[in-house]
Amino acid sequence: MPSWFRATCHEASSRGANSYGFAGKQLGRHVGHEIPHSLEEIEWDAEVEVLRGHCEERDLAQIKTWLLEHYPAMMKIVPSRRPDAVAAGVLDAYRETEGLAIE
Repeated sequence: MPSWFRATCHEASSRGANSYGFAGKQLGRHVGHEIPHSLEEIEWDAEVEVLRGHCEERDLAQIKTWLLEHYPAMMKIVPSRRPDAVAAGVLDAYRETEGLAIE
C-alpha cells in the first residue's frame, strides 16, 4: 500500500484538511502506477481501461466494486461508510484529467 494513501486516509480519519474523496482523487491520478503485485503491466493497463469505462459511465457503484477488487488492502483502511467518497474522488480525477493516468 502506498504510504501517501495511508497518510491521506489517516488525515481524513482525523478530520484533517484532506478527505477520503481527496484520497480517491489522488488514487485516480496515480492508478497507472499503483499496479498490484499479482498483475503484469499489460494486464493492468487492460484493468485500468475497465475502470475508465466505469468512469465514462459515471457509475459510482462499479467504480467502488473495481476498487474493492483491485485494491483490497487500501480499501480495508477506508471506513465502511466512506468507499463511496473514494470512488467519487476517482471519478473527479477522471473528469479533471479527461481520463486516468496510465503512465
